[in-house]
Amino acid sequence: MIEYLDGNVAYWHWIVFGIFCMSIEMLAPTMFFLLIGTSAVMVGVIDYVSPMSFSMQVVIWAVLSLGDTVVWFKVLKPIMKGRTQSGMALEQALGQTGMVTRFDITRGRGIMRFTVPLLGQEEWIILSKDKLTPGDTAKIDGLSGNSLLVSKSKEN
Repeated sequence: MIEYLDGNVAYWHWIVFGIFCMSIEMLAPTMFFLLIGTSAVMVGVIDYVSPMSFSMQVVIWAVLSLGDTVVWFKVLKPIMKGRTQSGMALEQALGQTGMVTRFDITRGRGIMRFTVPLLGQEEWIILSKDKLTPGDTAKIDGLSGNSLLVSKSKEN
């Protein structure tokens, strides 16, 4: 069986397999298929430059896949999670500041935007007793339903 694969698996088989795995990623967004697909494409390129046996190709693919997976889960994913703050608890959101983009003084309601998504959203409906104007910086004091309770920040 190995002899058959050694003679019949070409570099472009790996590239097609890699592209196929990457396209599966659209159906199952776990990053796993993207990682093994990227590794398969790399094996195809390596095999094109320097032909090798099928067994060696599989070993290289396994090592690259494992390496990609470790780098993704130990290095890249934690960096990305820290940027979005989507898993942030309310206690951690308290005190965060954002910019008021709209505010109706008579109703005490408006919209506030954050530079980094807060609790999964960039814009939030806000409620405030302070007189805010667009461009003001406000800080989060609490949560009321789907709205944030804010007060004017001392930075203004």
